[in-house]
Amino acid sequence: MKKEVLFKKAFPSERSIRKQVLDEVSTALISYRSTTVIPCEEILLAVDEALTNAMEHGNKWDPKKKILIEIFQNTTSINIKITDEGEGFTFPSEDKTNRLKPRGYGLHLIKQFSTATWNQKGNSVNLKFLFKAC
Repeated sequence: MKKEVLFKKAFPSERSIRKQVLDEVSTALISYRSTTVIPCEEILLAVDEALTNAMEHGNKWDPKKKILIEIFQNTTSINIKITDEGEGFTFPSEDKTNRLKPRGYGLHLIKQFSTATWNQKGNSVNLKFLFKAC
């Protein structure tokens, strides 16, 4: 299945630019004009959680370390891949998220709104969003 790259850009791991990054991702998604199963707001919520995890936990808010965001599409989906320079993590085999805690809800949201897969190292997540059937 052929994929078309719609967006590819690296950003420093700085708290102050999170909104700018989300704005750029939003603009790229809007310019594509395809209809996904879930609304753009929910896509951006999943992206924001994955972006924050990469900057905070992966790169430890080190502005010298970059986050790479790639958006590509194929015939069935839009995919947003977020990669950090951290050591990675091991995703829990079962959902142990306590949804009542003020933190730790991000992985649940990511999985709620996307089909998420991590690379073996655990420093890159691919968020897959399906297109609506015609």
